[in-house]
Amino acid sequence: MPRSSLLGFLLAITLIACGEPAEDCDFSLPQADPGTGYVDKNVFQGSWEHTTTLLDAPAASGLMLGAATEPVLVDWVLFEGRIAAHDDFGPRFSLAVIRHIDTPPHYISIGEETLPCVPPVDRPWYERTLAQVDWRTDLVAAPDALAFAPSSSAIEPLMRVHEPTFNFSEERSEIAAMSFRMSYRVTADCEGCDAATILVEHRFIRRFDLDGA
Repeated sequence: MPRSSLLGFLLAITLIACGEPAEDCDFSLPQADPGTGYVDKNVFQGSWEHTTTLLDAPAASGLMLGAATEPVLVDWVLFEGRIAAHDDFGPRFSLAVIRHIDTPPHYISIGEETLPCVPPVDRPWYERTLAQVDWRTDLVAAPDALAFAPSSSAIEPLMRVHEPTFNFSEERSEIAAMSFRMSYRVTADCEGCDAATILVEHRFIRRFDLDGA
């Protein structure tokens, strides 16, 4: 599997099959809206290191492109309507979860016999395997995670479509890093100051060495 694999790995759909599918099987997931995607919720297990980097800002803002925060350890916490990366003080980054679903129906084949479709079990949201996540907006705009903005600034998350990036570790057979580009409107607390739209990359590195610590 290539190191960057969004569709193949994140859909995480296993079809237990050896022959042609039964005619009444529908293996497709519901169509995801632009700016959203399906994620295997196991991706968010373990400990992660979170940094942010300022990628773009108007020259007049006085912000320094490439400015970055120090790495902070976080754990992902999954709720019914959102997923959030928490440090010791609370959420630093959060994305909306549109819905939780299970993998599509599958069929099984024993020898030459193909058994009928097996529909997903209707389970509570926290037991379902996939989450449809909205990549477009950071729900919290935590000041600590955007420390390169002036401390007195008002920070407003904006809705923009930026595709996330996932990096797959062949050695671990798991996602080892992921990044999300987010847009914000920063307004400094000064008379006559204009609001500036900035682009920030939130990067998460899996700390496999801390798993189980």
